[in-house]
Amino acid sequence: MSEAPPVLLRTDALSRRYGQYTVVHDLSFSLHQGEVLGFLGRNGAGKSTSMQMLSGVLAPSSGSVELAGHALLSAPREARRHIGFLPESPPLYLDLTVDEYLRFAGCLRGMTRAAVGRAIEQCKQRCGLLKYGKWLLARLSEGLKKRVGIAQAIIHEPALIILDEPTSTLDPVQVREMHTLIRSLSENCGIVLSTHHLSEVQALCDRVLILHQGRTVLDQSIQQLQQSSSNSLRMEFVFRTPPETKTLHALPGVAQVIRRGDSHFLVHYRPGTDATDTILREALAQGWGLCSCVPENQPLESVFLHLTDERPRQEE
Repeated sequence: MSEAPPVLLRTDALSRRYGQYTVVHDLSFSLHQGEVLGFLGRNGAGKSTSMQMLSGVLAPSSGSVELAGHALLSAPREARRHIGFLPESPPLYLDLTVDEYLRFAGCLRGMTRAAVGRAIEQCKQRCGLLKYGKWLLARLSEGLKKRVGIAQAIIHEPALIILDEPTSTLDPVQVREMHTLIRSLSENCGIVLSTHHLSEVQALCDRVLILHQGRTVLDQSIQQLQQSSSNSLRMEFVFRTPPETKTLHALPGVAQVIRRGDSHFLVHYRPGTDATDTILREALAQGWGLCSCVPENQPLESVFLHLTDERPRQEE
């Protein structure tokens, strides 16, 4: 039996408070080498604050972070050697060239001149930047700026890479290229990926952690999630006056009902349930005129909507 990969990141009861307001409550999880963890949550859930605490940019109010066996609070220099961080807005100096900026980033990491020179070429090759070394950062597209941001994060070959919204502002082609780059980086590193795109998590991540109002509401592997989650149901009625959304929402196992036009509905089930039979029996008993009932395989979306729903009533 092969040994489990080493733990790169471990947090224990990590919290951040601003006065009486707690932004992140008791965040505890671990990340192994070669694992990609998707960080999900609505705006204001505490994702960016968590990213900043994990990278050492922001001190926690309580709790601990351990990176490659080094405590971030008591041994910050040793711990940060293992971190590469790309914030949502890359920290670029637009009046520098790509080479100048990467050399500056390497020097900040304490690398020697010779080591920086080698690392710059390696980073440019990995990030698709070989022909842009003499370009001013101000001239680059948003996609290339993101690539430069990743290059500065990996120039010192960290064991852990933290990416905060790496595909925001990118067009579809640039998103695909970024996904390819992230997959290549995950072969030798652990990655924490914060994103709003559920499809991105399903395509890239091994595990998903969902925050809601600063608290962890789910920490599960993508494989387990797909096995345990139920599908959604797309429904169409022939009558002009189909059942009200609140009627469908009141049925056992239904988590959310979204109305799409006069006679179309999307019904999300609660995790671990399947309300299809209940809905079909009710439609027949009440004479709703159901003419189409098609499953939609959206397990992550269904779970996310259910766990982060702040409204007491269904969506009209």
